[in-house]
Amino acid sequence: MTNLNLHTLYLNDKLSNATTEKIVLVMYPNGITKASFAKNNIAIEISTITTDNTTQYMEEMLFNELINNYLLDTKELTTHIYIAPEQGMLIPAALHEPTPAEHWYRAIHFVSNNHLIHQCPFDNGTAMYIMHYPKYLLQTIDTHFENASIKPLVSCFSATQKNQNTLITLHLHNAYCMLTHFENGHLHSHQIMHNSTLEEITQQLNILLANSNAYLLEVSTNDTNANAKELIGSYFGEHMTWIPQNKFYQHLAACE
Repeated sequence: MTNLNLHTLYLNDKLSNATTEKIVLVMYPNGITKASFAKNNIAIEISTITTDNTTQYMEEMLFNELINNYLLDTKELTTHIYIAPEQGMLIPAALHEPTPAEHWYRAIHFVSNNHLIHQCPFDNGTAMYIMHYPKYLLQTIDTHFENASIKPLVSCFSATQKNQNTLITLHLHNAYCMLTHFENGHLHSHQIMHNSTLEEITQQLNILLANSNAYLLEVSTNDTNANAKELIGSYFGEHMTWIPQNKFYQHLAACE
């Protein structure tokens, strides 16, 4: 039997009795995070439910139980839903054709018969982002959250681009890692890692940054791993910027 793990990641004591104005959801392969906001996108509470399975989307029955017991009572307040896929791929818009792109994606990644391939514009239309997720996820969103904006989670990182020669955004969720690499303000690469230790993630970062003298590493986390900030910071020191959970989700709430 799969276990559910509930964590409150952030609670603003000063606003604990404030009226919730909007809700943002992030759907990961192994869980869902719900962030509630007062006026002006100020975070009130951020909580997450995860399953023990960290490598694939949860079973439909478990997912629907989670939705029914956790999210539907405030569904009308949900304005944004971000999907963190099992896998994702970026194609420059000039090279993108939907049918060949889907064939290419299926040749690289295993896509279950009950999954959909989603293609959507990214980075102001300069690229297309391709990902896959279960049909039941889209059906649930269409049924209950028809007023919410649906985007891949990676879309929020493009708004963080700066003028550094090299910028890497790293987002952690339990054993899920999303790593996006920018060079001179332009997207360079994007990858998703599963079941990787913090040591393995820092090794990958060291490979990407081996030839960079001027770089910035922005790290955000959606779990309770207290060692992430200390361990990654021990490697990258002043080059690393740690994004607190409330700041990360306030950024998500502001993304249009």
